[in-house]
Amino acid sequence: MGVDTTDLTARFRADGYAVLPALFTGPECDAITVAASDRRWPDLPAPLRRWVDDERWAEITVDLLGPDPRFVREQVLTKWPRGGATVPWHQDHGYMPIAPAFLTCFVALDDISQTNGCLWVRPRSHEGGPVEHVPDGVILRIRDDPGTDAVPVELARGDALVMSSLTHHRSGPNDSDGFRPAWLVQFRAADSTDAADAPSAPSGG
Repeated sequence: MGVDTTDLTARFRADGYAVLPALFTGPECDAITVAASDRRWPDLPAPLRRWVDDERWAEITVDLLGPDPRFVREQVLTKWPRGGATVPWHQDHGYMPIAPAFLTCFVALDDISQTNGCLWVRPRSHEGGPVEHVPDGVILRIRDDPGTDAVPVELARGDALVMSSLTHHRSGPNDSDGFRPAWLVQFRAADSTDAADAPSAPSGG
């Protein structure tokens, strides 16, 4: 199954993120959910590895990261019903300082809306490069919140939000009666390094 990446690169370069509709089908989302349920760190079971190695990722990542992109990690992010949990503004670079910027792919395993805790992003925020983060409980947040315009990214089941590790984003609470599951998959360029060892600052992805 091929991926329609028309205009993906242009939208990603301009805004720091882009949405790929229907990257996975409903039954495929079910299969990913089942495979991820058997995840026991640090092992990556074969049924889940099959989805990490899916050829569709190559169609996306080669254009954005260059030849021979590398898998970094994956995890299922679930917001519980009526849980009220939020994630503050941050860059994924704050958790993994990799240069040049790596790629985060956020796959909706069910419909994701503002009601059940979709991501909010700041278009073009990746252009500012890495910013300082500080602890906020057990997670991190951007120290000096610039307060620039943000947009919600609602996704249908199987859609993927593809964004730079430098893009500012957050998520709101799940105010619905159902779970909000999403699959996070991240990739880096073959020649990337930890930012502390990089000869120059990360690019905007």
